[in-house]
Amino acid sequence: MELIPPASRVPSGRPGDDEIAAQAKPDIDQVVGDDAIAALTAQRRQTIVLVESLDEARVRGLTYAPGKWTLKEVLGHIADDERIYSYRALCIARGDAAPLPSFDEVRYVAAAGFETRSLASLLGEYRAVRQATIALLGGLPAEAWRRRGIVCDRLSKMPGVKLHYPDGAFYAFFDVSAHFKPKGVKDSAEFCAAALSQGHISLVAGSAFNCEGYVRMSYAASRDQLLGTFDRNVSATRSHLTGDR
Repeated sequence: MELIPPASRVPSGRPGDDEIAAQAKPDIDQVVGDDAIAALTAQRRQTIVLVESLDEARVRGLTYAPGKWTLKEVLGHIADDERIYSYRALCIARGDAAPLPSFDEVRYVAAAGFETRSLASLLGEYRAVRQATIALLGGLPAEAWRRRGIVCDRLSKMPGVKLHYPDGAFYAFFDVSAHFKPKGVKDSAEFCAAALSQGHISLVAGSAFNCEGYVRMSYAASRDQLLGTFDRNVSATRSHLTGDR
């Protein structure tokens, strides 16, 4: 039995160009419609129809070019990647601010042994993973889809802040160096200390990432928490740092 999202659900909308990595845009532009869940559901049907039409013997070891992944490896790779990205979406949706590690898809495929499995087995795994992804996304509250936009919009409007829009994860990385010398702030670590003591905002100094002048902020929180943080605390912190009272 396949899960079908309710028709009454509000569409997720398409990501803006500032929400995705540049290299991903050509692929995302190929996706039809304005709803991620509807697209995943349609692609599931298309993938199942395609794979079920293939002959096991003919696709064994088949690649589109020498040295590339086989068809089975591609299908297994899709399932692996979807598990990882679904977990990342779950963490963001549940407000988990713990760092999420990257992964090497080449090593994953090399260690998986996809080519030794039957096409039917891999397709069954793909079905299960996609079903779980649709169930997860279909149950997310509307605020979970908007969280990044709230933070970036507020930060981009703050005087003296240069925001670098994040490609993924749930951290905003922004340049606050304009507040340093004119107002006697020594470095990003001092900026973070003032933000914590004056505004009760926890930031990470850019010096920890060899990016002095920048600070990092997590936006893995509810919409109300994020809006409350900016409304109550950012102005107070900014006043302390800029000298405006």
